[in-house]
Amino acid sequence: RKDAFRETLGAFRTGKIGNFGYKASGGGAGYGYFVSLNKDLQTGTLPNNEFGRQSLRTNFNFLPDPRVTVNATFAVTQARVKAPDNDNNIYGFLGGGLLGTPLSRTDDGSGSDGWFGFERDVKAISAIDRTLISRSTTAGMTINYVPVSWFTHRLTLGGDIVQDLQQSYFPISARGSYTGLLNTGSNAQTRTGTQRYTVDYLANVERDFGANKAYTLNASAGFQIIQTYSENIGVTGTGFVVNANNVISAASQTSGFG
Repeated sequence: RKDAFRETLGAFRTGKIGNFGYKASGGGAGYGYFVSLNKDLQTGTLPNNEFGRQSLRTNFNFLPDPRVTVNATFAVTQARVKAPDNDNNIYGFLGGGLLGTPLSRTDDGSGSDGWFGFERDVKAISAIDRTLISRSTTAGMTINYVPVSWFTHRLTLGGDIVQDLQQSYFPISARGSYTGLLNTGSNAQTRTGTQRYTVDYLANVERDFGANKAYTLNASAGFQIIQTYSENIGVTGTGFVVNANNVISAASQTSGFG
């Protein structure tokens, strides 16, 4: 009984929060830069509850000529969230604990053993992996060219790429901790992404004319190109031989959409 009670308490752990940050800036004659690095890591009080994020951001400006100014920026971020099922979900700690009954407790820890599901204890719930990985990359550059004071040019190039990977994995359970085919192992993945690229050009003319320069001519012309690409792909594999090889192609049954 003491061993079984200790296993129940093993559902909780001490959470941790850690972060690291570094920033640097500088420059010289005709250029300047800024760099920022950040890393965050958090572990929740439950075994399969984690959050991590890494990011890099840089800014750079350059004046190769008194008539030309170049500004560039680049940023990349990756976040990883691992969260257990919760609320009234039958595969979560909260639902499995509150919907269970002490009348099902056993000395050897078999059966429901106080939990809602059969053999769905701390070990079985902790083995479920629900992970979301998000990646974001942004890059841009603006070039200003002033050949003469009254005639200016501006060219802007930009790109924005966002990708998400969501996974829901149930390992093989010889004890029958889950329901139906989930006990044979199941891996469901969804990938979504958006890529957007832009090109923007603007030319501007501004001249004063007439007696005492009483009149001003201000004319602009340019173009803009925007290209967007989106994808949404989902695949599911059920029935694995071993948990160590849980890629979709190793499953006995597969399905997908896109």
